[in-house]
Parts: sequence; C-alpha cells; structure tokens
Amino acid sequence: MIPLVTTAWLPPVQWWAHAVAAGAVTIDAHEHYVKRSWRNRAHLAGPNGLIRLSIPLRKGKNRQMPIREVQIAWDRDWTRAAWKTICSAYGRAPFFEHYADEVEALFAERRDRLFDYNMMWIEALSALLGLHLDIRLTDRWHPVPSAAFLDLRPLLGPRVPLSADPAFRSVPWPQVFAERHGFVPNLSVLDLLFCCGPEAATILKRSVTR
Repeated sequence: MIPLVTTAWLPPVQWWAHAVAAGAVTIDAHEHYVKRSWRNRAHLAGPNGLIRLSIPLRKGKNRQMPIREVQIAWDRDWTRAAWKTICSAYGRAPFFEHYADEVEALFAERRDRLFDYNMMWIEALSALLGLHLDIRLTDRWHPVPSAAFLDLRPLLGPRVPLSADPAFRSVPWPQVFAERHGFVPNLSVLDLLFCCGPEAATILKRSVTR
C-alpha cells in the first residue's frame, strides 16, 4: 500500500521511512490546513535541546483553508534566521559541509504558497538522500481513503506519540549533541542527512516494519 501523508516542510524521519518502505508516497493535496503540524513546522536538535522551526504564514484564517491556498509571509527575512539556527546546530555534524551549500540554496528560493514551497523541499531532500521515490499528489480529497492507501495522516504530527504508529521504530543514529541530551527520535530528516550522509537512506529503510 502507498502511504497517504500530509504535506510537510522538512518532513520528519517517520514520514520518510514509510515512503522509503513503499518506494512511493502520496501527498494529500486537497486537505485543509491544520495548525501546529508538520505542514509548516520542523524539529531539530541543537546545543540547548529541541529546536522548533516554523514557516510564518500570512495573517488571516489559515485554519481549515484549502492547503494549496495557504500563503507564506515573506514580509520578514525568516529564512536567514532559520539557516543561522541550522548552522549553529549542525556545523560540527560529519556531513554538514557536504550538503550545506545545496541546503542553503534552497532557503534562497521563494514560493508564495506553502504547498508549493514544501514540494520544492521534499523533491530536493529526496535527491540529497539518494532516494528514487514515486512522489504523487491526490486528485481529490479522501476523507476515507481506498484500500490502496496506507492512511498515515492521523499519525503524523508533533503532538502524536510515536507509539501510535506500530510500524515505525526509532532506529538511533549518531547525533551532534547526543552526549548532552541523549538520542532525540523523529527529528527532521535534515538531522539524519547531516549526521549520517549516504547512510541516511539505510537507516530510513530499517525504521519501518511491514
């Protein structure tokens, strides 16, 4: 079955692990925006613990707005602060210098709509991870998806415990500040990429049992 997922900015390891296990992923392009979700948020690990990054959205009633209509607020240079935070967190990671230029270049790109911006990141990260995923979009809303889909939408979110997803297991990888804070599971795949480089794909494959 093909995983059916929500859009995400810097998708967490759980999101990617299911996609890798299936070799494909379908992103819900007809849902409605939900606050406090991976749609415009990402978790990283820094010297002081968990880092919560977010994309600012244009003011208005984003909640329950069709996801492809939600717009990013570009009236302030939030990308510069985000990149500075990433450099502080991963500057000493083993593969940071290998990927830094390409990731920084993505922060220089702009898209008016959140969904389009996320798709740019998802496609770029898939390439950096060395994956060959079939990334699809839904052609309509699926409140109750067909049996062809593995509906992961209810299981993907910062507030959803990983125990709710029995197929996902947190395979530890070396993290920059593990000695200080211990292993932090299910961070953005950026953490895995900077810390493990070409081995990231192998860890993703080991993170889902079917």
